[in-house]
Amino acid sequence: MDDPQYISMELLTVSTTHAADLTLTPNSSASYNSSHETYNTFAYKIIIPVVWGLIIFIGAVGNIIVVFTMCSHGGRSMPRSTTNCYIINVALADLAFLSITVPITIAHYVSYNWVYGEIMCKFQNYIAYVSLLSTCLTLTAMTIDRYFAIVHPIRSLHSRTPRGAAIICIAIWLASGAACSPYLMVFGLELKNSQTVCMRTWSLGWEKAMTVMVVLVTYVVPLSVILVSYTFILRFLWQHRIGVRKELDHDSDSTESVIGVGTTIARRRKKVAKMVAVVVILFAITWLPIHLFNLCYALIPNFPQSQPLYDLKIFAHTLSYTSSCINPFVYTIMGDGFRKAFRESLCGCRGGSPSYHSRPSYPRRSGSTIETRLNGE
Repeated sequence: MDDPQYISMELLTVSTTHAADLTLTPNSSASYNSSHETYNTFAYKIIIPVVWGLIIFIGAVGNIIVVFTMCSHGGRSMPRSTTNCYIINVALADLAFLSITVPITIAHYVSYNWVYGEIMCKFQNYIAYVSLLSTCLTLTAMTIDRYFAIVHPIRSLHSRTPRGAAIICIAIWLASGAACSPYLMVFGLELKNSQTVCMRTWSLGWEKAMTVMVVLVTYVVPLSVILVSYTFILRFLWQHRIGVRKELDHDSDSTESVIGVGTTIARRRKKVAKMVAVVVILFAITWLPIHLFNLCYALIPNFPQSQPLYDLKIFAHTLSYTSSCINPFVYTIMGDGFRKAFRESLCGCRGGSPSYHSRPSYPRRSGSTIETRLNGE
């Protein structure tokens, strides 16, 4: 969770907020002056803001499509799938980060003087932390949901409901907002080298402690829970390697209604589990470099300040930003149902009649429900 704003001019201030420690906070005039030369080069002045701008555009469009598609294939108030709820929640967190934090980061990167006021200084960094924590908690909840869907499908049938998932998502946002509220107080404006900068005002000791805490809460602990969940899922699938179960009465409908490994529904659930796993793996990969960089900076005395390390930090920040725009591509590539749902949503907006709208409502057991078609619930 690295600071989504302080990347612009300085290697010194490696903060610890969301996908972008893009707010480099000057700690000394020496560091500021040395980084200022790098900042004025063509690559850092033009190319990087353009790359970040493309990430904003691609991520915003992609996540809006995800939310639009998932909501279009649900009920009036919520999607008819627990996985859909969690996917929408991740997309909303990414949108919050891309639409609030990154644009100001780019503007602050191009013009280092902070001109957006103290309230925006606090709010932007607060949203960065909240959106990152919300994403981590949602991915964790989605993985646990996959565990119960595959390992305990019947026992969890009544507890794994869209309404329950929606309540969990709301609780995630409330908990994230409360947990990150201290950042509303520690960020403020200071005058450095005749320029106004937005930076944290706590001591070096607190900086080290919070860096470690942020990495634990937003990376190590969630991924550990996810890893344990998928270990149990894989063990269950390995122990139940059986073929498609014979129809009890040679009727295809009755075959799909049986909930077990090898059935159509079970196969769809495993496919969704693979998709969720890919999303989690990509999140882990894109966030690992910036977390490692922040930990090294916070914990290693006399951390070197060199051009290669500054380049590495820029790359790590950029990679962490891509985390907010790659999920729509995963859904499109791995989700046949998502592609079909998106096409049907477009037809509905154009006044067409998507085939599923004209069908009667199926009971939950049927593999033909919207819920199953989209996410293999």
